[in-house]
Amino acid sequence: MLDSISLGDTTWLGRGGYFHSAEMRVVEKFTRKGDEILYEVTVKDPEVLVEPWVMAPRTLQLNPNPDAGLLPERAYCEVYEREDISTQIRHE
Repeated sequence: MLDSISLGDTTWLGRGGYFHSAEMRVVEKFTRKGDEILYEVTVKDPEVLVEPWVMAPRTLQLNPNPDAGLLPERAYCEVYEREDISTQIRHE
């Protein structure tokens, strides 16, 4: 589980430009079931939201293709790989 706090209020949530306050808290939960990961997110922001926003759970599946990779990014992005984990970190 990831519990993110102390987020600045100068960013937006999603592409729709949903604003948030510095009081926002994001809790992400990852549950592995074999080659699948159940991903759940809850956003709490008492300054902006009347009640917590809960994203519909998503199931992520392992791609068995050994040549599978990440899609190229459009902006400043660094790719970090370590054995079977890959991630992209965007820098602005």
